[in-house]
Amino acid sequence: MENQDIQKISMRGEWLLWIILLLPFLYIPFIWNQLPDSIPTHWNAHGEVNDYSSKTFGTLFLPLLNVGMYLLFLILPKIDPRKKNYNYFGNTYRNIRLLLAIFMTIMFFITMQMALGNMSMNSKIVLFLVFGLIAILGNFMRTIRSNFFVGIRTPWTLDNPEVWRRTHEAAGKLWFYSSIIAIICHCLLIKSIYHGLCCHIWQSLSFTRYFILICYSEKSATQKHKNKMSPP
Repeated sequence: MENQDIQKISMRGEWLLWIILLLPFLYIPFIWNQLPDSIPTHWNAHGEVNDYSSKTFGTLFLPLLNVGMYLLFLILPKIDPRKKNYNYFGNTYRNIRLLLAIFMTIMFFITMQMALGNMSMNSKIVLFLVFGLIAILGNFMRTIRSNFFVGIRTPWTLDNPEVWRRTHEAAGKLWFYSSIIAIICHCLLIKSIYHGLCCHIWQSLSFTRYFILICYSEKSATQKHKNKMSPP
């Protein structure tokens, strides 16, 4: 079991995150004059660009959002009523912060390469990155302890540590395996006319897994209550 004082985040341990956050700001001056007036900023379920933003917004949004998320994740353990629980998943919390920072930075560089014409606007790499992110987050789910900001926070999971544990174990498996299935489908169908079918499968999985988890957490809480009420 992890047991680290997350409240005392070592600045020495933050250097890797700082470098990741800084990279886009170091890169922007070198490409600014080459960028077009419109930057791709949104992709549909097929991995195709379907929205653009201005040069300034499209270039600075992801790096600034990344910095904002970094600051937010520093604050959350300090204001959470269950702040002591962060000490039991300190490594997981740090890895989640690092993973999201890397994801946002990679997305920035992909966006810039698309804007510069060095990468296809309809590159499926964005979908693979999203699936990979969810799969890895799913792998972290089982180690997250009860808190008000990170994880699946339903009335039942927040009310009972055992329900929280069971729900997050189930969530981790659902997130991981559904993402792996989606990646496999895209690898097999990426050049097929049935590519759209894969997108519909992923959308269905995304909807049903949250519904399943809500029902599962309620069922676990109900079962826990019945066990307490049953006579010895």
